[in-house]
Amino acid sequence: MSLRFRLNLVITLLFLFALVLGVALVIQNTRRAVQDELQSTANLTLQLLGETIASLEGNADGQSRLVERINALDDTRHLCVGLYDKSGAPSTQSSGCTDTRFAATPAWFRRMLVPRALEFRRSLSLNGAPDSEIVVRADPAAEITEAWDEASDLFLLMSGFWLAANVLVFITLGVAMRPIGIVLTALDGIEHGDYKLRLPAFRLPEFARISASFNHMAGALEESTRENRYLTQKSLDIQEQERRLMARELHDELGQCLSAVNADAVSISRLSRGLEPKVYESAQAILSVSSRVFEVIRNMIKQLRPATLDELGLAITLGQTIDDWNARHPEQFCRFTVRGEPHLDELGETVNIHAYRIVQECLTNIERHARAKELSVHLETSAQNSLLYLRIIDDGCGFDLQEVRRGLGLLGMRERASALGGSLRVSARPGEGTCIEVCLPIPPPANGAVQPA
Repeated sequence: MSLRFRLNLVITLLFLFALVLGVALVIQNTRRAVQDELQSTANLTLQLLGETIASLEGNADGQSRLVERINALDDTRHLCVGLYDKSGAPSTQSSGCTDTRFAATPAWFRRMLVPRALEFRRSLSLNGAPDSEIVVRADPAAEITEAWDEASDLFLLMSGFWLAANVLVFITLGVAMRPIGIVLTALDGIEHGDYKLRLPAFRLPEFARISASFNHMAGALEESTRENRYLTQKSLDIQEQERRLMARELHDELGQCLSAVNADAVSISRLSRGLEPKVYESAQAILSVSSRVFEVIRNMIKQLRPATLDELGLAITLGQTIDDWNARHPEQFCRFTVRGEPHLDELGETVNIHAYRIVQECLTNIERHARAKELSVHLETSAQNSLLYLRIIDDGCGFDLQEVRRGLGLLGMRERASALGGSLRVSARPGEGTCIEVCLPIPPPANGAVQPA
């Protein structure tokens, strides 16, 4: 329930409460006023008629003069005055007996305001007609109609106030709360890692403080992210330098030692052939073990730092890696496609090694978890040669992104992409395979060199 709807609901409930209370007060006060008005009017009319009747008793034309006096009461409100014969038929009545102004008043309002019945009867003896009777009834029609007119005006005024208050609150809050949408959009951007977002200065002091605090937080997050990215980049650079140094040491030092051992074993094998069978067998064993160790060292060097990456570039290195994969996994087929290959030689050492490590980690994860039959690695540069796109897709078992616990593999790939200012997106569903898309910015060429078109 939105804030505007809540406030409108509160205003409506308050209005209904005030309306019910107002109706109760109006009915109570009007009922008392009608009762008092009818009582006083009836008493005054009875007093006047009593004096008239006393003065006319015994007169021959008393009844006709009484009828004239009753007709003269036509302008008297709230009363029905009638002269009735012995059969109960009215000889004459005032206009109040036929008043129809009740028609404009709701029935429920009349039922609440109609007072207790006021009726006064007096027998007359005029012109030798002792059975004549004058009846005075209190008629609240006019008073109730006036009360309804006043109350309806009050209800109409209250309804207009309620409508105006709701419209005013709705519009005012809509304008005042408009910055909330801007704040939510900015928070959504912060959630997705866009720490460059800033809120504008708002007029309301509350939102102005929120804007200042948000901008301070975003600035701190941006600075912290920049520092973390710098540290991650330095850490990865140090790691790659150590791997390169280790690969070089393995190639230069251990490789030379193994070559010397291999040469000595070959020499011993030649000299001992046919003369010393045991020495010859030992020399052959040394040759076999040294060849195996040399193969292991060569694979370790490839894992640590493939020499072709610096010499031949990313595309050729990945092609060789995919060929090795297909040779080791005949039950799985990996397809490798490249677009924009002429530009891939200008990526730079940092982008080359990080892209290679990401593909290497993806292949490791597929080998361990995916149980895929086919996979593809796609490499492409943007039209302006400013971005490198990398897409790895497999048809394996997939996983649920909401349930799977993030491992170090995905986290490491994401950190590599983030350290270069890029992004990594994972799309996966159980039973539908996995797609990893990486976008890495390509740094401009050093020393003002121009990249080939």
